[in-house]
Amino acid sequence: MKRAIYFVIAVTLILTSCKKKKQTEEDGIVNINMSAYFDSEAFAVGNVYTNVDGYRVRVDDFKFYISELAAIRNDGVLIPLIDIDLINLGSGYSTSSFELAPGNYRGIQFSIGVPPELNKDQDPTVYPNDHPLSVNGAQGMFWSWNTGYIFVKFEGKADLDGVEGNEILSPFAFHCGEDLLFRTHVIDNYAFTVSEEIATPIDIRFNVEKFFYSDNDTIDIAVNNLTHTSGNLPLAERFTDLFNLAIELE
Repeated sequence: MKRAIYFVIAVTLILTSCKKKKQTEEDGIVNINMSAYFDSEAFAVGNVYTNVDGYRVRVDDFKFYISELAAIRNDGVLIPLIDIDLINLGSGYSTSSFELAPGNYRGIQFSIGVPPELNKDQDPTVYPNDHPLSVNGAQGMFWSWNTGYIFVKFEGKADLDGVEGNEILSPFAFHCGEDLLFRTHVIDNYAFTVSEEIATPIDIRFNVEKFFYSDNDTIDIAVNNLTHTSGNLPLAERFTDLFNLAIELE
């Protein structure tokens, strides 16, 4: 059953490095599985899909930062799992495993983006190469000219006529990342139990077709197709809101 996802803007966890909780002999395992779909079809970069406006679209890059991931214990206490990670959903699927004490939990919490204290006026060279905020680890998700990180990168090309066989030539690029675009999801009605015997799956789904539209907004990429946040903040805000609305737990 799909659960509603609620947003809060305030940051509730202050974490400063990329690390998983230390393992103990009593810990169980939680698998955080992230998958992407376009309508009911499994998503992958390079494939061609038809969006809400009838355009044939091919996504060439899809990455985002997830941060402050935590399990919510039944008593409301947040148990940190990871501070920050860069997720590449180019293949349509990503999974990570975390140690977590056995017991009953009522949900999870996570943010999309880089927390403000780690985002602006940072030097990515201070991080080791395998850190998601380092020069290598960021994989092009850092603006050297804007001294901040790209929270979500979603780009590709489209055939605006929507005719099978046409060349796909019209570019679109949404590079969103300023402190005001940081979003936190609290899902506290998703009960699960962790035990020592079996791994517990938590499945997060990204509905890529909804990155272009919601009940209240539609981004027509024939008209609104480029934002690096600076210079077109309204479009970056629109895409950020659509992106976050398109996330759900399964």
